[in-house]
Amino acid sequence: MEDDGTLVEGGLSDALPGDIILFYTGSVHSGGSSHVGIYAGNGMMVHNSVSRGVCMSSVASDGRPYVVRRIITGTTSGNSTDNTVYTQAQMETIWAIVCQEDGGSYAGALAVISTAMNRVDSAQWSYLGSNAYAQLTAPGQFCYSIDTYWQRYLNGNVPDYVKQAVSDCLENGIRNHSYTSFRSYYTEGSVQIGGGNYYFG
Repeated sequence: MEDDGTLVEGGLSDALPGDIILFYTGSVHSGGSSHVGIYAGNGMMVHNSVSRGVCMSSVASDGRPYVVRRIITGTTSGNSTDNTVYTQAQMETIWAIVCQEDGGSYAGALAVISTAMNRVDSAQWSYLGSNAYAQLTAPGQFCYSIDTYWQRYLNGNVPDYVKQAVSDCLENGIRNHSYTSFRSYYTEGSVQIGGGNYYFG
């Protein structure tokens, strides 16, 4: 498993449920991991403890150095893709909006772009546009038409994992939820994904 999938550069902050956590007795650069867990979300993992058998515990409670590897690239795949040929300026706008809405982690960025693509596929929201750019720039829907804070992320001034999340969703149909709306605060029935937003609808 040390060579399977891809290394999650952001570590636990970018981990998705299903990622593997490889623990090392010495340095992570020395090779030879000594324990493995499966990330379950919210800093927790499922693993086999010598003393307790199969259990769930905090990744941080292990105390050893670790790396996160992604064997599966998202929680759902096979969704529709966005085949629009965007200009560089349009892509930079998409990245900027996604980053402003939740650019704190790969999971958060994927959740935002998943919302836009879920709207493209939804009869309720498709009137706002047939691609991610149209949905993200629709009047009154995302931060594009509500404030100007997203503009500081223009010119590609976003973390690489934001670009990767957008690419994974638009090009490969990877999404981490099926919701069409989000808020920055909890409402009954909403689910927090990533670091900040609560998704519903």
